Amino acid sequence: MLNGRITSGGQKLRHLRETASLSQLAVELEADLGSGYLHKVELGKIKSPLKETIERILEAIGAPHSDRRDVLEAFGYNLAASLPTTIEIEWVLKECGPAVQQVAMPAYLLDCALRPLLYNGYLCALLGASPNSKEMTGVLHRPLFEQAFDSESWLFSRFNRHDDVLPILMMTLQIELMPYLSEKWCQELVEGCMHRLPLFKRYWEEVKQGGPYNIVASPLLPLQINSPLLGEITCRTSVEYLKRDSRFRVIYLIPVDQTSIDRLDRWAATERDAQKAS
Repeated sequence: MLNGRITSGGQKLRHLRETASLSQLAVELEADLGSGYLHKVELGKIKSPLKETIERILEAIGAPHSDRRDVLEAFGYNLAASLPTTIEIEWVLKECGPAVQQVAMPAYLLDCALRPLLYNGYLCALLGASPNSKEMTGVLHRPLFEQAFDSESWLFSRFNRHDDVLPILMMTLQIELMPYLSEKWCQELVEGCMHRLPLFKRYWEEVKQGGPYNIVASPLLPLQINSPLLGEITCRTSVEYLKRDSRFRVIYLIPVDQTSIDRLDRWAATERDAQKAS
């Protein structure tokens, strides 16, 4: 990860290259650059290299998304918010998986397309399904909003009071997607849902009429989930973005009343007893 005291684009590139234990020549060969070109960029003798050239250098170095963004911004460019690659998803699962599993409340990991990549046992209990069931594994790698606004989906059936819940979900969705609406992949996702899902289209248009949002208000509003295993659970959402790559975030469903807390605690105690007995 880049040191905040390294300010120029050339210095940032040199730091990343040296951290990766790569020579200037090795990067130049991989990025199809002339001999000595990277040396001049790192020293600041070439102050405005083309964006495409910088991206080739970053690719040759194998820089992660957050460092690519920092380098491009140092040269005055913006980084397109592409969907995470398989390698990046493998990294975030390794980086965050154990922590998500240990959280003592329902939690799951999303990417920028709001696709669930990982969930913990508390979430499975909340939704009333075993971790390896077809219902839970079917949730993975599909945009959450495609499932939440599909009246025929299994996930849709988990919510109570849809007229109250769906506007909250849509408001949160629009805020989460706002940084990516100019990206082609995001536009295609939204357009596809608008075409296929009447509920999505209805709430997208209704919520959008409320104007731009500067804060996420949904954590202030209770979300009620009808759990076949636990009964009705009332919770609020909290979001934590990864510092290294803000395209990923962990969502926590925090129980807000004593009944919900007690029901989750009893389930956790039963699970612990079962593990000891096995």
